[in-house]
Amino acid sequence: MENTNFAKWDITTIYSGLEDPNIENDKVTLKQNIEKLAPFTTKIKDCTISSCELNESFEICEDVSRNIRKLFAFSMLNKDTKLKDSTAQAFFQSQQLFINDITIGHSQFFNSLKKMDEDSFDKLLNDKEISKWKNLLTSISKGRKLTLNDEEEKVIHSFSPYAGGAWSRFYDEIESRMDFGTLEIDGKEVKLTESKIKALMSHPDQNTRMALKNRRLETYKEQNPFFSYTYKNVIGCYQTDLSKLRKADHVMTSSSLNQEVTPQDIENLFDVSHKNVALFRKYHSLKKKLLNLDEYTYADFGAPLSDKKINVPYDQAKKWLLDSLVEFSPEYAQLAQDIFAQNKVDTLPMDGKQSGAYCMGTGEHGSYILMSYQDDYDSMFTLAHEMGHAVHQSLYADAQSPLYHGCTLVSAETASQLNELILLDYLLDHDELSDEDKILVLDEQIGSLVSVLFRQTMISEFEFKCHKESLSKALSSDDINKIWYDLVIARNADTIKTPELEKYAWSIIPHMFHVPFYCWTYSMSMLVVLALFQKYRQDKEGFLPGYLELLKAGGSAELSDLLKDHLDLDIHDPEFLQSGFDFVSEYVDELETLVKK
Repeated sequence: MENTNFAKWDITTIYSGLEDPNIENDKVTLKQNIEKLAPFTTKIKDCTISSCELNESFEICEDVSRNIRKLFAFSMLNKDTKLKDSTAQAFFQSQQLFINDITIGHSQFFNSLKKMDEDSFDKLLNDKEISKWKNLLTSISKGRKLTLNDEEEKVIHSFSPYAGGAWSRFYDEIESRMDFGTLEIDGKEVKLTESKIKALMSHPDQNTRMALKNRRLETYKEQNPFFSYTYKNVIGCYQTDLSKLRKADHVMTSSSLNQEVTPQDIENLFDVSHKNVALFRKYHSLKKKLLNLDEYTYADFGAPLSDKKINVPYDQAKKWLLDSLVEFSPEYAQLAQDIFAQNKVDTLPMDGKQSGAYCMGTGEHGSYILMSYQDDYDSMFTLAHEMGHAVHQSLYADAQSPLYHGCTLVSAETASQLNELILLDYLLDHDELSDEDKILVLDEQIGSLVSVLFRQTMISEFEFKCHKESLSKALSSDDINKIWYDLVIARNADTIKTPELEKYAWSIIPHMFHVPFYCWTYSMSMLVVLALFQKYRQDKEGFLPGYLELLKAGGSAELSDLLKDHLDLDIHDPEFLQSGFDFVSEYVDELETLVKK
């Protein structure tokens, strides 16, 4: 009998099944549309395309984007609940290959726009007849200065699998072969793996946590010469491409362009994080007291305050989430209710299902949420988070062209992270939880916020320092280790005991090898959300119209402009960033008050 306390999605509204003839029909249409783009690509290269023709070509691109998204989403959603079904896996792989082939023509079209001569491009950019595409053309314009000629781009593209991409894969090869040995835990000999160590870092015994942490870092220390050499080459490939070939004036130019901010905005984030290091120490000093520890170490960050587990069945989590959203905005809550009602959520834990959680947008067919609900606090907030993505995607899918169905990483997390704060506020303000449970919930949330604002920012600052120094000297293993260790010591000071082994901890972070300058986006998006939440608390009625306009905009305008125009917030102002740290400090005070109470 099916468990009615969980949700199961219905993806047959996208396609009825793997044999649905509309799949092949859509693939034929995709091929035809790519062929239709070719003459426009030629006209762009010849600088003879008119605004009317460009508008027509963008309409073709809309259809291409719409069908690619639909095909990809269906094949992935089908696969991720049938991981042991070879037919589902093969179908997904075949659609992936088709999409990879078909998007070559799509990419060539947009790349041709990047290579137009400046006068011809500016004429199109300022043409009022195609003002609908202003932000799309503006984004292309910003990337033009980093675009090389066709032959140069072709050479770089050809070598990329054997350059930065190869070093990234080499990191995975080293890490996958690491042996962490065994450790006696609770009287049993446990074979350690990376995932096992992560799971056990919330063990209630401090000595166990320390042993796990030290074993992990000792193992990474053994591989430090290889990780250092690999990372130096990742940096070398990245900066050769960006700074030496494309003549970028800042080591974070590419990352800032992709996120529609300036390199100075990212450096402001580093500076504000340093100025607020007392908040980091304040929270961990309080946690030391709550844990009743004589000495607080770097292994105690994830220590549980209590053995008690908050049991939150799925139906209860759904009710609390919807109740909190109704208080926030009945209109907004209805969108979430519709997603539940339309069977677009799959929460049933089962064998053969993809782990983790995500929200997949399909455009006209709505957004789908996948997770395995575990009847606990984390699952409840994961549900809130993914529902934020789903509502956000629903709003801009209805309001915008498919070419604007997407956001930068910074803006994409807006609704998801705000949903978590809305739910937290509801639980703290109502008598749904005991004071003891509120302490546990608030500590979990603060711990997450502090980690994002300080650790994720520090990771990108470490990258920034390494990449910048690499332009003037050859980095050694000792140089890289010292850059990381100095940043950690500056943050921890005497509040947290930090052994020398910590200097090898940078190599644990895969993002730096795979996607340089990725982690700061978590911090920036969180600070945007904290600013929005404070604005909401100050003026609930005045906040909602501007916030909904921001979500509806999708990628049709830059986040900085949307924040300024609709909510009078300036992301370029360091005080904007500071307000988020101030708000988290208030949460720490609230936690301390609850403990005293």
